[in-house]
Amino acid sequence: MVIFFQRQCTPAPSGGGELVKRRSRADLPVPLLGGVRGGSFAVFIAVLAGIAIFATGCATTAQRGALARAYEAFTSGAYAAALDHATRAQRYGSDTPSAKAEALFLQGRCHEALNQREAASAAYEGVVRDFGTTDFAEQARKRLAELKR
Repeated sequence: MVIFFQRQCTPAPSGGGELVKRRSRADLPVPLLGGVRGGSFAVFIAVLAGIAIFATGCATTAQRGALARAYEAFTSGAYAAALDHATRAQRYGSDTPSAKAEALFLQGRCHEALNQREAASAAYEGVVRDFGTTDFAEQARKRLAELKR
């Protein structure tokens, strides 16, 4: 997408009040993404940074929403639906390791509730391996010990 702006008309040199267009190259539409004029490049970078911040916030919000739906489904006994929501939450591009660990841990809980012990163990091992410094890693270690009994 290219954004253009048009320069203003200037008063006629005769002083008659009418406006005339300049006949110079400066009056042509200037693409903001093309050549850099004035502060347009800085504005463009600021807009891109705002979009990036907004997109990251949206991913985190979507991840939290998916986790909330997963917990709701889990507590109501809809383990397959909870697993679907937890898997979706784990795939969001959030930069929060604890949220990804939480989603993966919840996947393990869902697999366990669905009597899929191998898949549950794999999920718990993933939490311990990839997110070993989070609180969910300790809970995953406990669940792994329970599964091995």
